[in-house]
Amino acid sequence: MEPDHLLTSIRVVCMNHPRVSALDHVLHLVDDLLFPSARLTLPRCVLFDSPRLFLRVLSALDNDANRCKFEKQQQMRLAMQAAAQRGQLWTVQLLYQRHPAALTGATAQAAGASGHLPMIQWVHEIKRCLMNVDYYAAVYKTFEASASRGDLRTVQWLVRTYERVVFDLSIPAGAGHLEVTKWIWEHGRYRCRSNAADEVAKRGDLEMMKFLVGHSLVKDGSSALDLAAGFGHLELLRWLAENEEKHRWQFTSNAMNRAAANGYIEVVIWLYENEKANCCPEAMENAAEFGHLDVLRWLYEHRCGCQEYAVNAMDLAAMNGHLEVVQWLHANAVSTCSPLGFDLAAGGNHLDVVQWLHENQRGGCTAQAMDRAAKGGHLEMVKWLHYNRNEGCSDLAMDQAAANGHLDVVAFLHENRIEGCTKFALIIAADNGDLKMVQWLLAHKPTSFSAEDVAEALELAARSGSLEMVKSLHTSCSDACCSYPVAAAAASGNLEIVRWLHENCRQKFSSEVVSGAAENCQVEVLRWLSSRSTLKCPTHALIGAFATGNFEMFQFLDITAQKDRDFLVAAKTLAARHHQTEVMQWLTDNYSEVR
Repeated sequence: MEPDHLLTSIRVVCMNHPRVSALDHVLHLVDDLLFPSARLTLPRCVLFDSPRLFLRVLSALDNDANRCKFEKQQQMRLAMQAAAQRGQLWTVQLLYQRHPAALTGATAQAAGASGHLPMIQWVHEIKRCLMNVDYYAAVYKTFEASASRGDLRTVQWLVRTYERVVFDLSIPAGAGHLEVTKWIWEHGRYRCRSNAADEVAKRGDLEMMKFLVGHSLVKDGSSALDLAAGFGHLELLRWLAENEEKHRWQFTSNAMNRAAANGYIEVVIWLYENEKANCCPEAMENAAEFGHLDVLRWLYEHRCGCQEYAVNAMDLAAMNGHLEVVQWLHANAVSTCSPLGFDLAAGGNHLDVVQWLHENQRGGCTAQAMDRAAKGGHLEMVKWLHYNRNEGCSDLAMDQAAANGHLDVVAFLHENRIEGCTKFALIIAADNGDLKMVQWLLAHKPTSFSAEDVAEALELAARSGSLEMVKSLHTSCSDACCSYPVAAAAASGNLEIVRWLHENCRQKFSSEVVSGAAENCQVEVLRWLSSRSTLKCPTHALIGAFATGNFEMFQFLDITAQKDRDFLVAAKTLAARHHQTEVMQWLTDNYSEVR
């Protein structure tokens, strides 16, 4: 091995210790020990974009006697796809020299998605037919990637190379690339979806809209007028209104509603004065919900026909903490706050709004106020409600606080209130992997959970891989059934937990444990289980490995499983359905029954 191929850490040591660097065989042994070859596959190496690392792992793969040739080819194919998508032409070319069959239609599509012109041109030159597979799928991928970012050079090459392909003009138009859009219109075959105008309207791109409308490239059915209003593009709105005969689009009440929701008062006034859109209750409610007091006042003052019906306005303003809007609505008697509005304000942690409503309006709240505040972890709000209101809360308060990891809220509720919690506090905390919360609940609320509840939480903890949580739950209730937790740990590949539960629960393995590990291709767990159990895995659990292309699993199956012809035929069919080419070749090469 050349010195440059050694790990950087070893080369640094060599620079400072010449006597060590002279021991070539020692350097190679240390390098082999430290290099994580078992964890680094070729596809994963592509992500690092390091030629030195890639060549090192490729060399290790070549010399790995434990991997069959089909697994090595599989890694090269998947690495080529990953490299093509990232525009790493040197990697794709290197792998093609080693394994030409790795250049497939999927690789061509990945190259197209990269939008990397030299990569696309290389694929076109080497295997032109791949660009035409699945109705020019790779070509469309390339066009979408390049046109959406305004890459005119790549678009020009595509249009000139694939003269028969009809390209979607709405892609560059929607992304705002006028030069690209015009060039395709002038030189290529094209179509244009009706929603192209919608995207242009959202951005307020007047020049693009003029081009599309002027050349009759967009049809009926667009929401461009409402969208332009909603995004505050008044100049575009005026042009579209002046050129109605060219597009035939219509304003709807959504124009006013969206403009009011986003606070575009100039658009609201223009729509009203030009009689383009009628006011409705949603306009005032939207203005209140998003805190646009100037829009709210204008709508009310101009008697737009909505002020009498905006019954939800104060609730929506309270929910989002817009105190000034709440006060204005209260002063003008436009609407009142319902208990729901009070509850939502508490849930949003808007203490100033809650306190003002408490002092100025007769309507109160419900138990949901504290429930919502606890769910959000708003301890000060929970305290204020507890000390100043009488509605209390439900057991949902502690359940939701525990589910969201708010231990301070859970502790306060435990010390000051009597509602308590349900089993879901423990179960969801376990599912979230929140060890501190689980330990606290077990220590402070032991009577709230049955053995079945603990077993359910234990299963979730085992699946998530938290050994410390598994230990805590098992210690709190040694009577909890461990069969399901063991199966969950096995299916997730958490061998350490499988071992611990086996040693501490003293329960025999069930077929579900082996099946779960097999279905999820947990080979390490299966090897350990096979050394301690004679249970056989059902065929349906084994066959799934052929869809995933897990060669390590195949080798294990080859030793332990008894396969008949029906099994092998089903395996090959499944591999074909999931495009596992190397798996099909492996089956054909190893079993005469499916040749």
